[in-house]
Amino acid sequence: MEHLASIIRQVLDIGAIAVLPIIITILGLFFKMNFFKAFKSGLLLGIGFQGLKLVISLLITTIEPVTNYYAASATGYAFTTIDVGWQTLSAAAWMTPFAAVVLPLGLIVNIILIKFKVTKTFNIDIWNYWHILMASSILYYIFSRADMSGAVPFAICTVFAMLLVAIICIVGDKIAPFWQRNFGYEGTTCTTMSSTLSAVPVVYVLNKIVDIIPGVNKVDINLSWINKKLGPLGDPALVGFIVGLFLAIITRQTPTVIIQIAVGIAAVIVLMPRMVGLLMEGLTPISKAAKNYMTKHVGEDQELLIGTDAAFAIGDQTAVTLSLLLMPITIALAFIIPGNNYFPVGMFASIPYFAGMISMMTDRNLFRGLITGTLYMVFIVVSLNFMADVGTSFVTSAGVLELEKGLKVTAASLANVVDILMVLIAKLFKVL
Repeated sequence: MEHLASIIRQVLDIGAIAVLPIIITILGLFFKMNFFKAFKSGLLLGIGFQGLKLVISLLITTIEPVTNYYAASATGYAFTTIDVGWQTLSAAAWMTPFAAVVLPLGLIVNIILIKFKVTKTFNIDIWNYWHILMASSILYYIFSRADMSGAVPFAICTVFAMLLVAIICIVGDKIAPFWQRNFGYEGTTCTTMSSTLSAVPVVYVLNKIVDIIPGVNKVDINLSWINKKLGPLGDPALVGFIVGLFLAIITRQTPTVIIQIAVGIAAVIVLMPRMVGLLMEGLTPISKAAKNYMTKHVGEDQELLIGTDAAFAIGDQTAVTLSLLLMPITIALAFIIPGNNYFPVGMFASIPYFAGMISMMTDRNLFRGLITGTLYMVFIVVSLNFMADVGTSFVTSAGVLELEKGLKVTAASLANVVDILMVLIAKLFKVL
């Protein structure tokens, strides 16, 4: 079992760049596509993800002087919790005994649910199955702290993982109209757990709160409105340039660095949607083939949604702009939130994914997105402080990390509603 888990982990650790062409080719052949058309679709998806990876790296590099400015400002503050990223959490999650069965069993459960019309969503976002595995692993960790081991926790955690598979697909059905209306991705939805079971429900609630605030609930500022009001200055490239200038100036950069940051961010805003365009160029033929297949074999009333990565949302220009604005806001929150021990620089790579969901749930209203996004980042920072003890014990007990005394670890993926609820219940019953 451990050997099988290791093989699956090694394959998935390659990432979407390599895994997608294989998955999409197989899926395309199943839906009766020509081999070369199916392979091209998968290849374009892999290229798109590679492009997104490069653009996000450009974003992180471009904004590094801004990050360094705030990091220097943190001197003297007691930030004892560090961000170890999703890779460390994923490695720890794959150490659990049931890890090897989650992915193959999850795919089988997904197919059965579609067959019996419980869901319309077929989740191809398999490299993000580690989110499901992570939540199940935390449950297994809670059992271990309660001195429970053996077949019973194994069975319970496996069933729990399959329950999450079902919930993610059902939520995928529900958010598909939002996803398709805002991003234009016909025949698809989002099935990344950190988005569908965390960002989406939290932002939904926050958005409903904004709905009851007089005056604020009527404001609708989107990039189309900005473009109309500002004319040529509303062009996405120029908006990115202006945002870059703003971030650089408020962090007191030198003139040379100011220009570098401004041009770099303008490049990110222009390039990100084009990379996502490649993703859609690859996914559209698969979506059409799936629709034709379901119509022929099941009936015209049977719709099939392809569940995809939240990365498809980060190319939205509202999402990109929102993520750039939320980065300094999130750092500022680190100094404001009482009792905070986490300095959120390591979260920068995750903020574009949060921003994509925020943009979707606020119908690309930049003003509302900024309000709900700020409140959501408060939730994230508070949650990561709350989850730090569990995150630290989890990764150290798995043997994937050694820490200096007094330090704790966390990662943005731990700020998940499912994981938080489990830990809250465990603490309520004094298991943790």
